[in-house]
Amino acid sequence: MPPKLIKMFIEAQSSASGTVQSSGKTNVNVKSYKYTATVVSLLSSQIPYTSFKDAQGNPVPSSGFPIPQDGYYNIYVNQLLAVNSNVNLTPFYVTIPTALLSLGIPIVVEIISFDQAQTTVNGSGSTLSIQTNVQK
Repeated sequence: MPPKLIKMFIEAQSSASGTVQSSGKTNVNVKSYKYTATVVSLLSSQIPYTSFKDAQGNPVPSSGFPIPQDGYYNIYVNQLLAVNSNVNLTPFYVTIPTALLSLGIPIVVEIISFDQAQTTVNGSGSTLSIQTNVQK
């Protein structure tokens, strides 16, 4: 007859009491981009990124609009925030329904990115006790 393995079972209960004092700080690196274009044609609802320039007159980078993983963007049509669900931003195009467009109106793309969030937590003056009772 093969030997049997006997497993020991121990029940224990733990409780913790006391205070933990901590403080922390979170730093978030916020980047803001704003690009402007003027509607020059009503033939398409897609405006290419190459039509947009920043406040200094520089074009959008060749990689396209810097669409953030953590952040948001706003599109303004003739200085009004476009809240239409058909308004969309991709790296290389702004898509706006032609019904919202008129020749010569400005289109502004505002991109806000939250990058590199760092949190620092400091603790001091803590009094914490843990008691464990093993049941027999």
